[in-house]
Amino acid sequence: PIKISSQYGEILASIRHDPIDGKYFLLPVDDSGLQVLRGERGGYVGPPTIAYLAGKSVFSGLSGFDQFYKSFLSMIASKDDIGIANLLSNFNVRYIFYNSDDTIYGENFSGRPYEQAKKFMPVAQDIYKKLLDTLPLQRKRDIGETYHLYELSDDYYKPHIYAAEQNVVFVGDSLSLPSLPLPLESKNKRVAMHDKE
Repeated sequence: PIKISSQYGEILASIRHDPIDGKYFLLPVDDSGLQVLRGERGGYVGPPTIAYLAGKSVFSGLSGFDQFYKSFLSMIASKDDIGIANLLSNFNVRYIFYNSDDTIYGENFSGRPYEQAKKFMPVAQDIYKKLLDTLPLQRKRDIGETYHLYELSDDYYKPHIYAAEQNVVFVGDSLSLPSLPLPLESKNKRVAMHDKE
């Protein structure tokens, strides 16, 4: 068996007991939503432990962006930190969990699970840190040297249930509007969609 650090156990325990029901976005971003952890006798590559061991919703991997994949990559390329924050908000992401361990990224994993992600995302941990410094994040908690928990600013976080600040009226089939209600340019993210009737 693989033994993961006690520091990681601490962060899982604190996440499990957090009363806020916001999603966790995992960094570094991989291709398909896996998590990589270093252990004492090997490592772990598999489903996100925050979901399975702490019981929280997790948003991870490029595949999780689905139809907004190209929008996300464009925002990363143009360093649109506000657009990234708005997109994460629309996915109900509250927290960003960042594993800065050099052994789980970089040259140790030149292919899977980061093969596609490295074409667009930071290619090294120090560049990820710079990306995080530009995002509108509130508090930061470090556990050990490699585990970091950030919280999306209240100005950007959109909870699961909210009072709408803006109404968007659509005509026709709502399924024909797959990108709504995602106001990526606006600070107003609490939108209600309804038909003309």
